[in-house]
Amino acid sequence: MKTQLAALIALLTFFPCAYAEEDFKAAPEIHTILKNHCYDCHDDDTQEGDVNLYKLSELVGDARMQLLNRIEEQVYLSQMPPVEMEQPLAAEREQRLVWISQRFDSLGAKSEFREKLREPQFGNYVDHDKLFSGEIKEKPYSPTRRWLISPYIFQSKIVAILGASTRDVEIMNPMHLPDVSGVRDYDNKRTGLNHSQPVS
Repeated sequence: MKTQLAALIALLTFFPCAYAEEDFKAAPEIHTILKNHCYDCHDDDTQEGDVNLYKLSELVGDARMQLLNRIEEQVYLSQMPPVEMEQPLAAEREQRLVWISQRFDSLGAKSEFREKLREPQFGNYVDHDKLFSGEIKEKPYSPTRRWLISPYIFQSKIVAILGASTRDVEIMNPMHLPDVSGVRDYDNKRTGLNHSQPVS
């Protein structure tokens, strides 16, 4: 009985590891993209930036997570491959990002880079061509962006730009718009500020 129990425990321990290892092996189409655009600089022989993509499936724990986060950020920001190298098609870049997201899902983990993109200071790190193409139909995963400006700064800016107050030129201060407008104040929840704190 003890022998059978030990064998069962061994099997339950082995199979998740085997599954995770298999899950990290790139699908043929991903392998082709990596071969065409990545392996020249990130293989066993050449490890630019100490990155070896051949070894990704062999990494475990934090080492695997750190490398996945580095890869995702570089691909998302179009920093890899370098600009002087042949660039992948937009569809290929998207395939890699989807594959990376699936790896995080398989680990039951969150992407540090994707979490960082939720912060207001990273609001401009978006693909504007894709954003305004009309292909995105679902609501954004990040909180609504808010104006990070006080009513007094807004008034001063209008005076500086137009030489007149908001009343004279009939421009409504966004802080005083109705709730349905979606723009009233900065997002205190994300910035950790309150109305009495100055914003620099």
